Amino acid sequence: MSRSNIKKLIVLQILLLLIMFGCTNNQTLDSSPNEQLNIQYISHTNEKEHQINQSVNQYFDEVVDLTSITYNNEMIMAIKVDQLSQFNEQKIAKEVESYIKDSYPKIKAKVSSDYKIFLEINRLKDKITNQDLAKTDFNKEFKQIKELTKTPKE
Repeated sequence: MSRSNIKKLIVLQILLLLIMFGCTNNQTLDSSPNEQLNIQYISHTNEKEHQINQSVNQYFDEVVDLTSITYNNEMIMAIKVDQLSQFNEQKIAKEVESYIKDSYPKIKAKVSSDYKIFLEINRLKDKITNQDLAKTDFNKEFKQIKELTKTPKE
């Protein structure tokens, strides 16, 4: 055998070993974080909030997921829209907000399409469900989420 054939054979064996050891490692390539798990099925929402969420879900086809929290007739809602509507998600959020204001005039609603707001609302709901939150802490966290939803113009 010539030297070039031997070198090719050695390189091929090394590549084969690397592929074999790389494939036997029990790690998956799924890089989705645990925070993206759907935790909307928390059953502590009040009846009015649940009714508003269902109404928005039925009226707006672009909204694929939503979460909200209500305190003293103030509602903060975060929405996710389908991929085709993502370029117009802020416009859709404004439309949802005006729909809620028109349909439920006693509720002061703020709607956001920001995923951070979505996560923060769900974290707050999770704390409520686990009863890890005092009333003063709830007020503080609700106000913090409310501050996050404000636009620079406000």
